Amino acid sequence: MKRYIDIQNNRFFNDYLSNYRLNIAIIAITMFWALIYILFVHNTVYESTAKLWIKDIKSNSFITKFTDFNSLEPLSRSTNPVLNQKEVLKSKKLSNAVKKEYLSLYPGTKKDSLNGISSYINVRAKAGTDILNVSFKWKTPESSKKILEIILEEYKDINLEINNKLKRERRKYLDLKIKEIKQNLQEVREEIEKFKTKNLANDISVESKALIRQNIGFSTKLENIKAKIKSTKSSLNELENKLSLKLDDAIKAVALGSENSQLNRLRDDLNKSLQKYHHDSTRLAETNPKIVALKNQINTIKEQIENQITLTLGKYSKKPEISVFDPVREDIIKKFAQMQSDYIGLLAEKQSLEESLKNNERQQAKIPQKKLVLDNLHQEENNLSNAFDELRKKQMEAKIQEAESISNFSIIDEPTLPGSPAFPNKLHTLLLAFLAGGILSIFASISKTLVEDVCNDLSFIEKITRADILGVIPWFKREEESSLYDEDEKNILDIAYKNIISNLLVNCCKGDIKILSFASTSIKIPESHMIYDLAKAYRSLGHRTIILDTNFQSPSYKHFQKNIKINFSELILETEKKIKSKTQINKETFLRSITYDENDIAFLGNTEPVTESYKYFGTLAYSQILSFLREEFDWVLIDLPPAQIFSESFIISKQSDGLIILADKFASFSEIHSMVKNIRKFEIPIIGTIVRQENTRIEREYERYLQYKYKDRDTLDIDNLEDDDLNEIEDIINGGKS
Repeated sequence: MKRYIDIQNNRFFNDYLSNYRLNIAIIAITMFWALIYILFVHNTVYESTAKLWIKDIKSNSFITKFTDFNSLEPLSRSTNPVLNQKEVLKSKKLSNAVKKEYLSLYPGTKKDSLNGISSYINVRAKAGTDILNVSFKWKTPESSKKILEIILEEYKDINLEINNKLKRERRKYLDLKIKEIKQNLQEVREEIEKFKTKNLANDISVESKALIRQNIGFSTKLENIKAKIKSTKSSLNELENKLSLKLDDAIKAVALGSENSQLNRLRDDLNKSLQKYHHDSTRLAETNPKIVALKNQINTIKEQIENQITLTLGKYSKKPEISVFDPVREDIIKKFAQMQSDYIGLLAEKQSLEESLKNNERQQAKIPQKKLVLDNLHQEENNLSNAFDELRKKQMEAKIQEAESISNFSIIDEPTLPGSPAFPNKLHTLLLAFLAGGILSIFASISKTLVEDVCNDLSFIEKITRADILGVIPWFKREEESSLYDEDEKNILDIAYKNIISNLLVNCCKGDIKILSFASTSIKIPESHMIYDLAKAYRSLGHRTIILDTNFQSPSYKHFQKNIKINFSELILETEKKIKSKTQINKETFLRSITYDENDIAFLGNTEPVTESYKYFGTLAYSQILSFLREEFDWVLIDLPPAQIFSESFIISKQSDGLIILADKFASFSEIHSMVKNIRKFEIPIIGTIVRQENTRIEREYERYLQYKYKDRDTLDIDNLEDDDLNEIEDIINGGKS
C-alpha cells in the first residue's frame, strides 16, 4: 500500500510538470484578473491603530426567583465586556455618529464617501487580556487618524450612555422585584390569616394541650358510664327473673285494674277461692260437692272480673296478656321501669362520650399537618420579608449609582499616523494572485489526473508491474496533417517489433521461457493483431512460433478460421478421452491438427463460440498439449480472453511460463493496478509490458531522420529507400549512430 501511495504521489507531481501549459494558463488568467482588479477596483488605504483597555465592571449582587431558589441572576446584565465593546465599535449607531461629526468638521466632504465606515473598523481582542486593538483603514493617512479619533470619542459617549442605561435598568429591575415581593408577601400573610380562621389554629401548642386534657376527661367518664351500664343491666336481668315477664307485659298487667276498688275486691276473692281450692283438692275428690262448689265460685268470680275489666278498659280487655293485679308486683315493675330508663340514658351518654372522644382524636391527628402548613407559610413570610428588606437597601444604592457616570474603558495608545499603505497593497495583490493561481493550477492538475486516470508514463507502469517495458508500439493518428506515409508507419512498426523481440529474447533466455500468455488491460481494443505481428517477427528470425487462441467465446483470428482443421476445444476433448482411456497419443497425428497460414505461423483456435470455456483449461489434456507444443515449437504465444470478464484467463496464465501485459493508449492507472493485483494474487510471473502510445520516441526519431536526410519531404520516394537507410534509422532509435 505504501508503494502504491508513493507511485500515486510521483504520478501527481509528474502530471503537474507535464501539464505546464494548463498551469501557466491558469496562473496567467488569475494574474490578468488581478491586474483588472488593481486598475479599476483596488484603492490604496492607510491604517491607523489604537489600543484600549476594557475594565470589567462586575456585579457582586445576585437575585433569585422565589419559586426556584437554584437559579441566580446577576443584577448587572453585562456578561462579556470585551466582546460587547467590539460589537459597540462595529455598530451602526456609532458609524452614523462618526459620519455626522466628520461632516461637521469637514463640510466639503461628500456624504456618500463615508458610507460603510463600520466595514473599515477592525477590532481584535488579545487572548487572555482585556485589551482591544482598534484599527481603521481610509484613503489618506491624515483622514484615517482623524476618523479613528472621532470613532473613539463617539465610542466614549455611547459607552457612558450604555453604562447609565444599565444602571437605570438595574434600578427599574429592583423596583419591579420589590413590587413583586411586596405583593407575594401580602398574599402569604392573607393566606396565613385564612388558614388560622378556617382551622381555628391561633396557637397549635395550646390547642394540642387542650385536646389532650379533653381526651383524658372523656376517657375517665366513659369508663364510669360503662361500669354503671353493666351494674344496671345486671339489676334489670334480676328483676325480669323475679317477674317472669318482659317489661312490656309487666307494665300492661300493672295498668289493668290499678286504682279500681271493685276490681281489687274481686281479685282478692278470687285469690282466696283459689287458695281454698288448692287446699281442699289435696284431700277431696273432684266430684266432691265442696270441690264442685269451689270451682263454680271461682268461675263466677272470673266472669265478674272479666265483666269489670270490660267496663273499665273497653277494647283493651281482649288482650291475652291481662293478668291478675298484684300490688307487690306493681312496686317491682315501677322499680324495673325506672332502672330501664336509667339504663337507656346511660347508653345514650356512653354513645355521646365515644363520639366526642373520636372527634377529639381526629382533631388531634390533624395538628401535625396544620403545624407543617402553618410553619411553611411563616417561613415563606420570613424569607419574603428578609428579601424585601435587602432589596430596599439595594434600591437605595441603585438610585445613588444611577446619578453617577463611570466609563469602563481607557485609551492606552492614541491613534497613530500611518507611514505606509496597509495590507494588501498592489504588490501584495499581485503576489496573492500568483499564489492563488499556483494553488488553482495544482488542484486543476490533480483533478485532471484523477478524472482522466491515464497512465501515460512508462516509468509508472514499470513501478506498478515491477517488470520491464519490453517495447512501445506506435499508435498512428489517421489525420490529414500527419507527416508520415503508410510505408513510414510500416517501417516504424517493424523497428518497434524488432526491439520487443530483442528484449523478449534477453528476458526469456534467462529462465528457459517458451510459453508466453498475453493479457490486455482493456476489453475494448483486441490485441490479436499485435500477437500475430510478434509471431511474424519471431518467424522472420527463424523461430518456429504458434498462436493459441484461448478466447473460445469470441474467436479473434478470422483469417485462420477458413483453414482450421479441428477446433481447439474439440482437440482438447479428444485428447482428454484418450488420456482417460489410457490410449497412446500419437504426436504426429496431433501435430497434423495444427493450422498454418501463408507466413508459416502455426495456429490453434476455434471457428465458432463455445460456452463454459473454463472447463477445458483445467484438464490433463490441455497440459499434455502444452507439453507437445513446447517440444515442437520455439515459442508458444497464448492469446488470453479478457481477464476482467473471464476467470479462466488466470488458470491459463498459471500454466504458462510467464505473462506479458498489453497496455494500449486508453489504459488507465487504476485498470493496470487492479489487473496486476489479481495477477500477483495467483502468483503468475510478469515478464514485462508492451505499450501502445501516440507520438512515440520511435516516430519522433524517424521523422527527425527523414527531415535531416531529405530536405524536401514531398519529393521523397519511400519505396526506393535503401536498406542502409532503414538500418541507419534503427541505429539512431536504439542510440547507436547520431
